[in-house]
Amino acid sequence: MLVLSTLVGSIAAGADDFTFFETKIRPVLVQHCYECHSAASEKPGGGLRLDWRGGLQQGGESGPAVTPGQVDKSLLVAALRYESFEMPPKEKLPAAVIDDFCRWIAAGAPDPRSDPPAAADAARLAWEARFEQRRAWWSFQPVVESAPPRVRNEAWSADPIDHFILAKLEASGLQPAPRAQRRALIRRLSFALTGLPPDPAEVEQFVADDSPMAWPRQVDRLLASPHFGERWARHWMDVVRYTDTYGYEWDIPAKGAWRYRDYLTRAFNADAPYDQLIREQLAGDLLPRPRYDLPHQRNESLAGLMFYQLGEKRHGDSAEFDGIHQEMLDNKIDAFSKAFQALTVSCARCHDHKLGPISQAEYYALGGVFMSSRWVTNTLDLPERNEPIIAELSTIKQALRAELAQLWLSETSVIFDDLAQAAAERDPAATDSPPGPDRLPRQVVWRRLLAEAAAKPALDHMLYPWLQLSDTDPSAVGERWRKLAEQYAAESDRRRTRNERDYQTAVDFRRGVAPSWSIDGAGLQQPAACGDFTVALTGPTAIGRLLPGGLQTDAVSSRQNGAVRTPYLQQFQQAFLSFEYVGGDFAAHRTVVDNAFLTERQRYLDQSEQGWLTVANNASLRNRHVYMELATKTSNPNFPPRVGLGGPCSEEQAHDPRSWFGLTRVLLHDTPEPPDQELTHFDTLFADSPPGQRSSVGERYAAWFARALTNWAAGKADADDVRLINWLLQQQLLSNNMEAPQIARRVARYREIEQKLPTPQTINGMIDNDPGYDYRLNLRGEYDRLGEAVPRGYLKVIRDCLNEESQASPLVGSGRRELADMIASRRNPLTARVFVNRVWGWLFGTGIVATPNDFGQLGDLPSHPALLDYLASRFMAEGWSLKQLIRAIVLTETWRQSGQATAAALSRDPNNRLLHHFPLRRLEAEAIRDAMLATSGRLDRTLYGPPIDPHRQNEDPQKRLFSGPLDGDGRRSLYTKITIMEPPRFLATFNQPMPKIPTGKRDISNTPAQALALLNDPFVLQQAQHWAEQLVEHGPADPDARLEQMFRLALCRPPQPQERERWREALDDFAAVRGVSPARIPASVPVWQDATHTMFNLKEFIYSP
Repeated sequence: MLVLSTLVGSIAAGADDFTFFETKIRPVLVQHCYECHSAASEKPGGGLRLDWRGGLQQGGESGPAVTPGQVDKSLLVAALRYESFEMPPKEKLPAAVIDDFCRWIAAGAPDPRSDPPAAADAARLAWEARFEQRRAWWSFQPVVESAPPRVRNEAWSADPIDHFILAKLEASGLQPAPRAQRRALIRRLSFALTGLPPDPAEVEQFVADDSPMAWPRQVDRLLASPHFGERWARHWMDVVRYTDTYGYEWDIPAKGAWRYRDYLTRAFNADAPYDQLIREQLAGDLLPRPRYDLPHQRNESLAGLMFYQLGEKRHGDSAEFDGIHQEMLDNKIDAFSKAFQALTVSCARCHDHKLGPISQAEYYALGGVFMSSRWVTNTLDLPERNEPIIAELSTIKQALRAELAQLWLSETSVIFDDLAQAAAERDPAATDSPPGPDRLPRQVVWRRLLAEAAAKPALDHMLYPWLQLSDTDPSAVGERWRKLAEQYAAESDRRRTRNERDYQTAVDFRRGVAPSWSIDGAGLQQPAACGDFTVALTGPTAIGRLLPGGLQTDAVSSRQNGAVRTPYLQQFQQAFLSFEYVGGDFAAHRTVVDNAFLTERQRYLDQSEQGWLTVANNASLRNRHVYMELATKTSNPNFPPRVGLGGPCSEEQAHDPRSWFGLTRVLLHDTPEPPDQELTHFDTLFADSPPGQRSSVGERYAAWFARALTNWAAGKADADDVRLINWLLQQQLLSNNMEAPQIARRVARYREIEQKLPTPQTINGMIDNDPGYDYRLNLRGEYDRLGEAVPRGYLKVIRDCLNEESQASPLVGSGRRELADMIASRRNPLTARVFVNRVWGWLFGTGIVATPNDFGQLGDLPSHPALLDYLASRFMAEGWSLKQLIRAIVLTETWRQSGQATAAALSRDPNNRLLHHFPLRRLEAEAIRDAMLATSGRLDRTLYGPPIDPHRQNEDPQKRLFSGPLDGDGRRSLYTKITIMEPPRFLATFNQPMPKIPTGKRDISNTPAQALALLNDPFVLQQAQHWAEQLVEHGPADPDARLEQMFRLALCRPPQPQERERWREALDDFAAVRGVSPARIPASVPVWQDATHTMFNLKEFIYSP
């Protein structure tokens, strides 16, 4: 860096003399010098500051830079002329600008900047200057509706796309290649649109069809194929860094990722408009009119949000290990900006972008948008999905309730007769019999309960009053009863007073859901009524438990999911939260810090009776955005978690959707203990006048429980009634078996219907639950150096293009909805250009811009800028239709060219950027594998579903790296599980991209490993064998006819005569090696396996013509 000093003395003049400086000198200094020689730089180069007059006067380390009135003695001029130092170092300024500096110095170097600017002001000026220069880059200019150019060879094509291509070819003295042969075209089209080879019958039909509509008919047929969506979903999955796991050392499953893959397939098959898909992937939870899949009762728009939650994610949180949520956020910003805008916004994480018009502040403005939403698991099911089944289950429950109530009411007097008998006998030997799965005789149960109450006398025990009266003189029973009533009343009042004083209700879900609390899940669509009950889904009992009301995910079935999320804890001043809950089967309580949803602060619930879970509101986390949630398995983004978190979990348990919890209310308090259990359920026991004799106590108990049962039978049970009845059930004092035939039939029918409830469709995504907050800038990108909070928003260079569309009002909530609208706007200069360029690249191998993820200054310039704008304009005008865009491109003569290139064309355009011929392309990894399955006859064309583990040589259960079938059950490669730690070996060998980062264009390599895979991979050998078996069993008996069938299946053409002869010789060679006589060749599977294996190794097989 140049080291300069400046003149000594004041460089000042009148206001009129400053005009030249302000118009000619200051802008150049700001744009080219302030970055290194101003207050904006922590260490100005050479000690020189050029951002104020005093800086010029003080100078740097190399002597005076400007000598007023003496141009030749001014080092600044020498540096600008590159005569000594070379400033600016990136590029010499134009001669006219250097002349302006000479004139200024000759005039005395007048400078009005009397005071040093603040660092922020200097940085702002420098950035504004760079921004104005950078915003002129081609990709930030509005899309222009370009008219097709005139061409000389009009006979070649009337298509406007072809005219753009031909005009450039003609300008370079080149002509397009001739049209490809029909067999090559249909094979090219089939792979391009579906990723699969065409059926031989389809090939022959096209070859024989000489009508002008033959090609358009084939195009439309393949666009309508269900496999079209699979093919184009895989293209987009590259861009959004699709993966089924989250990588790092544990490779935790990415919940619902495969549902996003299926969402893409359905969306592309349905030709959902691309601007709609943008909105769904960025703000699918916020759309006023989401897209529903009514036949399958799911919210498609919510599935799009998995876009954010793909890629690599770390477990834990930033309060434990700094950088966890920051890396997750950076991954989202990087994927978002590359996928939808082809910008490298992530390069502005530590400083202003070095080349683009993207400031560091704008990186954190976007970070605030994404951090303001919660990163959670969403439920795709519409409320109507299970309505018929739930209605039938509810009908069964109503009938079951009536029958159980009748049975139980008939038992109340007998129950307490047994109590009286047990109290009279008091057989100590029978008191230690624990309750078991089979109902015990009531007297045995009562003896055990009496012994428990005697051993630990407490007011809370249901039999405490009974025991207090058991040894009372008969004449004193009434008085003792009154004293007990007073004792209970006093203690009840004490507990109630303490609870009211020390505990504040945050939410009581029996009364509804409070603002800022988030509820999700099929099991929480409506609160449970007090007195509702669960039906036992296995075992000899009829029902599980009565419900106190509130949120109960298993009110209908433990298959149904649910999640309850608190507001941010920073709004609670109290030190503790207590949750009144039940739960089990890996339902979890989770604390999520700064959106790190793979939290280690997770514990499983194991509470069958209603109790309290008290959790500290950690003061050390008050400066972070923290919330707690209760979630069932399928609503927990960190289930199944890493091995060891929360205890053992088998694969069977991980895949079983059954999981449940109930939540009645949440209290806030500063004392570390949960609230006292109140005694209000005893009120009705003491409500009437005291009994006159001891024998009447049993009647009083019977009436106490009968009243609760009567209320329950009438649908009027309160929480006290539910507590009493649950106690009777837990102690096996009420008949809860299926000895009664009608009860047994109803429970069996309930269980049968309940099994029909489908597993909830859950997927990771985002929700807006909070007002939104601005994210603090990380100075130099360092996590622990926090600057000011940056208002949420998007890039100024794009907002300026949108005019009033993005300036009308401040962001609402997170701002994702507004962001989605900005990206999907027709005025956005990047969105349509970026997508049509991707489509062009997927169809031709290289985009019009060869760097599809970078439209910035490090990216390539477009080869046909006018064509790019024409396609973008047409794409938007035709409703953002992918199928219309593809159809327009593949119908062109450009796309139908052969791969023949002339020597002149190769010389003038060696990279074929002008498209003088169609580029020969190797098939993608998935297409190679799928072509083998299709050719061998093993392909299962079923669409959708969970991923299938790839075949592995070694399994690692601790990391859930399991081995699947060698052929993946014949399913397409799209359905093979993609694990970051160990990707599918065969697909990775052929350049399937690593899913950690967005991939705009796949690498294409030609390596020995690929040749060895085609020779030795077990999958290739297996498919060769399967194909051979099909040929021997079902193929023509004649070897020549069989060879022709092989050619037509694998290559879409018959063999040439010389090829046929060479292959016959090869068959003889294979037979000789195998020891097979010529006569036995047609029936020899090993010989034909060698032949099919050889076919798989042909270059023609793995290339698209």
